[in-house]
Amino acid sequence: MASVWFLSVFFTGLFMLWTARVNADSGEALGTQFVYRSVGAAIKMVDRAYKKTRNGQNRKLTKRNFTSADLLAYFKQPVAETRTAVRSAEYLETVLTLIQRSVNEVHRSVLNATDLLTQRDLVTILRITGCSAASLPRVCEDNCWSNRYRTITSDCNNRKNPRLGAANNAFARWLAAEYEDGYSLPKGWSRRRLYSGFRLPLIPPNDARFNNSIGCMPFVRSAPVCNTGELGSFRGDVYTREQLNAVTAFIDSSMVYGNGKSIANRIRNSTNDLGLLAINQNCSDNGLEHLPFSSSHSGSPCIMNSNGTRVPCFLAGDGRVNEHLGILSFHVLFLREHNRLARELKKLNPHWGGETIYQEARKIMGAFHQIITYRDYVPRLIGSDAMQKYLPPYRGYNESIDPRIANVFATACFRYGHVTIQPIVHRFNESYQEHPLYPNLLLHNSFFSPWRIVDQGGIEPILRGLLANPAKRQTQNRMIVDELRKHLFELTSRLPLDLASLNLQRSRDHGLPGYNAWRRFCGLPEPKNVKQLTAVLRNASLARNLIELYGTPDNIEPWLAGVSEPAVNGGKLGPLFACLAGQQFKNLRDGDRFWWENKNVFTVNQQQALKQVSLSSVICDNTRIEELPQDAFRFRPYPEEYVRCSQIPHIDLSAWKENMEVTLCTSVPVVEHAHFSICSFSVRYTCESGFKLMGEDTITCLSNGQWDTAPPACTDASTKEI
Repeated sequence: MASVWFLSVFFTGLFMLWTARVNADSGEALGTQFVYRSVGAAIKMVDRAYKKTRNGQNRKLTKRNFTSADLLAYFKQPVAETRTAVRSAEYLETVLTLIQRSVNEVHRSVLNATDLLTQRDLVTILRITGCSAASLPRVCEDNCWSNRYRTITSDCNNRKNPRLGAANNAFARWLAAEYEDGYSLPKGWSRRRLYSGFRLPLIPPNDARFNNSIGCMPFVRSAPVCNTGELGSFRGDVYTREQLNAVTAFIDSSMVYGNGKSIANRIRNSTNDLGLLAINQNCSDNGLEHLPFSSSHSGSPCIMNSNGTRVPCFLAGDGRVNEHLGILSFHVLFLREHNRLARELKKLNPHWGGETIYQEARKIMGAFHQIITYRDYVPRLIGSDAMQKYLPPYRGYNESIDPRIANVFATACFRYGHVTIQPIVHRFNESYQEHPLYPNLLLHNSFFSPWRIVDQGGIEPILRGLLANPAKRQTQNRMIVDELRKHLFELTSRLPLDLASLNLQRSRDHGLPGYNAWRRFCGLPEPKNVKQLTAVLRNASLARNLIELYGTPDNIEPWLAGVSEPAVNGGKLGPLFACLAGQQFKNLRDGDRFWWENKNVFTVNQQQALKQVSLSSVICDNTRIEELPQDAFRFRPYPEEYVRCSQIPHIDLSAWKENMEVTLCTSVPVVEHAHFSICSFSVRYTCESGFKLMGEDTITCLSNGQWDTAPPACTDASTKEI
């Protein structure tokens, strides 16, 4: 992306602008031709960089010469709608940089490029770069069906502000950003800059992992959003850089279905009209479904971590699916659960078409994730006090609540999960003992290794290993395991990545304020010295080490300070993270128009049925595992509190059987070769494959007991019109 290649190609763009230098003395507007040349140069630079990166990755794939950093960059590169949003922001950022450098060449005094740009020029730049699209008004459909199902991007969840919580928009800011230059540069960029009288720490000089032959650990900045940071001055917005959230904010199972139309369509089964997700056509898990492969064998970096079978990467709704065998196993599980729901719904409602089945199964899956997350996971995470404060019983949707993911939650708080990861991936047999054929693995041997799912027993050994082992206990003297600090995405003998270091730098990259600013935000006492920090952390040695590094608690990155705090009673997080997580989960629940408990999202009978779901029941329904804990989130050594699948409640889908009798107008008119679905007093028809719809697709029952129009017809698509 732009931050990686900018220095190597910048001077090319600057040379292209040389003949269009501004008048050094007049301070007059730059001129339309100068603006067009600047935009053209920026677009060429960005496009050339994308092409160079793509070609370089292809060469490394061919030579099987990927490093850890290459692998991470490959999977983090934006695609489809996200790539469009990111590239537009990079066009705009590069335009402004080129113009600013050109202005500085001829103006001795400090002068912003935008001071010499007319409003017309600004509009032109935004239009050509594509950034104006982000500010265009979003028109939301308003009919029975649009109020029944989420959009795939989560646009229009909030009808007053349709982009709140939608994919490819900025994270929320709960506190103002803190950048070194006030708007974009990460803190610590200049070693001369002091914060509260102290320099921010960098990598220790005696770190044995770094030497002249290996070099530095690479770090790529998060993509900006159009019209922020250097971009923001164009629109008169706050002059600070904001980061792009490529996924939807809501708990909506988007990791299963995708966050944009492109990936959503790609992972659906287009060979029939049954509402199914696509499955692998080359391999199965002893007859059970696998995810489809994402690309050909030759074009997949996952084959570099293979045992010779050259299994490529899997494809799912989230690009991180292949990062770890545990993540991959749950993606496979949820694929199977969607298809199981779709088949059951089709049996209950033979008149439903594939789109209705897909949307209803997707809606149920979203409810499953909401219920399991808030009933079984969040209370154990934040403790009873935070639950009472932030998540009392649900009272309904509140459109004034901003449901977006907060930058501090994504960049610091929820990265708490990194300190709970065990260094071993356990793989167990039916007796919950280490599998004799597929033994346990060091964590780094599970990264980007889908071949271990295909060739080594499927997902069941991994799921049993997760069920029968606890998460790593967070301790202040062993926060994060060496498998993540010294071997992250390790493929070669060259320097692997260090997850803790990446987390610390990401906080600076995103302009997060320091520890005490967030303690103040949560109404918590702010430690000012070693003694007070010792009281908060209950650890004098750790407090002294942190003060020695940072000089003051004000400077400590929120991720490091947050994971250092002792857990609250009944929870896993410390007081700071319990506060931040509690507020975030409250916003996600109360600011979601499609929350499962909200009025008219599900019927009362459907809500009662949904309450029966559990992670254990989903595992039972989609694997050959026959014995497991009744509560998958409560660790007990086998066989304590383990039960047979027959003893675990399962959801009854009979509440989803559609009533064919429409009030007043009695039965729905049947159309040959058509499917239909009912929404309130309206009926929508779709034709079977090979047929086309003639007439209006929707009819509505009027108060006089008559249909407002005749139903449509489905005619043979191969028949030519006369």
